[in-house]
Parts: sequence; C-alpha cells; structure tokens
Amino acid sequence: MNFIVNFLFFVFAFQADAQNWSSVYQQNKSSIPIIVSSGAICSGALIEKNLILTSAHCVDHYRSISVYFYLSEWIRLSASRVQLLESSDLALIQIEKDVQLPVLKIFPQDQLLVEGQSIATIGHPIGGSIFRISSLLRSDYLHVISSGLISKVGKSGFVSDMSVSPGNSGGPVFDQKGQIVGVVSKKRIDRFTGDLGFISNHKHIHQLIDNNKSKKIHSESFLNARTSADLYLLYSQPNFRKNRQGDSKTYWNVGLGIQLWDRLRFSLDTNLDTKEAFTQYGIGWNFHIQAEDPLQHYKLLPAIEVIKFRFRDPLQNELHVQKLSTALSISLKPSWFPIYAKLSAFEVDNKSYGMVGLGLLF
Repeated sequence: MNFIVNFLFFVFAFQADAQNWSSVYQQNKSSIPIIVSSGAICSGALIEKNLILTSAHCVDHYRSISVYFYLSEWIRLSASRVQLLESSDLALIQIEKDVQLPVLKIFPQDQLLVEGQSIATIGHPIGGSIFRISSLLRSDYLHVISSGLISKVGKSGFVSDMSVSPGNSGGPVFDQKGQIVGVVSKKRIDRFTGDLGFISNHKHIHQLIDNNKSKKIHSESFLNARTSADLYLLYSQPNFRKNRQGDSKTYWNVGLGIQLWDRLRFSLDTNLDTKEAFTQYGIGWNFHIQAEDPLQHYKLLPAIEVIKFRFRDPLQNELHVQKLSTALSISLKPSWFPIYAKLSAFEVDNKSYGMVGLGLLF
C-alpha cells in the first residue's frame, strides 16, 4: 500500500513540475530574442521594453549587433552596448525602439539560491551549424527549453547539469516562478566532469542593472574588445623557388596568431625545417566586412611581414642560402568557414615575387 501511495505521489509531483515549466515557457519565450554579432548566435532576455540582458562574450567584439524578436513575424532591430560586466560575463544592450512584449523579472537580490533547486533555461542552441539568417529563423532549434538542478553555488555564479549548447549563451535561467536567477555563460565538457553549465548569478545581474541606472559610463571604444589567439596551418607556394631552382617546392607552416581588440593581429609561422627553413613574422589589421545577412561577414587582413628563408642552391655547390625580405600581404576569411586565402608580394635580390597561400584555423 505504501509503495502505491509513494508511486502516485511521485507521478503527480512529476506532472506538477512539468506543468510549472510549461507555464514558465509559454509566458516567457516571446521575450527571449536571438542576438547575432560577428556571425555568432546568442540568446538574451528582455528586462525592459528596450533593454536586453545577455552575456558579455556575445557582444564584446565591439561589432554591429542585430536582435530578432517574433511578433507575428520575425522583426530585426539594431542594438548597442550600454553596460558590460565582463568579470561576470554579463552585458546590457539597448535596442533601437521599444517592443510590446512581456518584461522578464529578476530574482530578488537579497534572496539566496541553494543546491538542488530546480531551474530551466530557454534559448537557441544552434551554434555554428547555420550560415544564413533565413535558415536560422526557420530552424526547429529556437526557443528550446531545458531543465536541471543547481549543482553547486559559488561566489561568481553557479554550476548546473542543464543541457546547454552554443547559442544558449546569454539566455536567461529561470526558477519555477519564472524569475531570472542567472544567465548562461559557458559550458565545460571533458571526460572527467561530464557536461557542466556555468551560470552568472542574479546578484551580478542586479549589479549590472544598478551600474546602468547610476549612469555609469560605458565606453564603446574598440580598445575594450576581446583579445584572442588561434593556431593555424598554412600551405604556400612562393614562386621565387621555381625561378631560382627550377622546381615548385611548397611549404606547410604551423603558426600562432594573436588578435588584440579583435583587430590588431600578430602572427608567427614556420615550417620547422632546419635545412630549408621558411618563417614569417607579421603584423596586420582586421577589417570587418559585414554582408547583408548578419550571419555572414568577412575578415580582410592587410599585413606587413618579415620573411626569413634558407634554401639549398644547386648553382652554388649546394650551399644553403639565407635571405631576409619584407612582404606585403592580404588575407580574406569568411565567417562561416575556418579557411582563409592569402596573397603576398616581396622582393629577393631586387626582383619581385609573389606567394599564394591557403590557411586552416584551429
């Protein structure tokens, strides 16, 4: 008898929980926009008629921001950054006009979150799998809800076992009353910990909002943009080799690139060959070319490079000749593919040469 009572209690409790999340979902999903910036897709939460809460890493490239709401049909609005709290990965962006949608409420600042508390997030877990905005707006992966528990409360936020994916970043995390208790920040996956989501908590959200209400000035200078690094593999064919040796030797270089403020780029690559070395040191500037579709843009990178190469010259009794030259180069990379094309021009022994390259970013 006790077993039946306990079983029925579990069933009704489960159904009640599901109904609670259904209510939260239906009431709040329309106020969770799609945010597109620098070709990346994120989520957000409407907390005032013209103010959206999201993650700082979604908008910290300091490029243009497009926001999409569904109002009988999808509408596109421009937005600007008004406040960032990068230490907690939080941002406020302001859209160009008010939208007549429900404003989401924030969990009270003086109340505490506890481990084991049920939570859910609504977002757009699409990541980088879609490259056209028209395809995005027809996707089945918009306004997707997932639920879980607060696994651990920390000083800067909390950890959850909720399912989150690229595209969920910036999305609100709700309690069962539909109040925002946090914002999805990042996800950790490895063979030791499994899937863990990291959430910025409500206390830092209130701090961000207070900063905005106190008119704390936020600078829109690109000097606030993020710094990043990447590894790349570069295939190139300098035509001076053919002219000097009668062959068409190519180089496979491994390189490291560092981008300050998402604009100023330093690069170093080498073929790691001690006998016939080919090394390039470069400095350039990333220009962002935005296509009409906000998911598509190009990075155009003019650069000045110092090229150092050493090769075997059969005309000089197999003596290894070392040369140093300055090159001008230009690279073009689309946002939707990790491959870029590169053209370079330089002089060797007062003769002009060119080089064609194809790179793969990691």
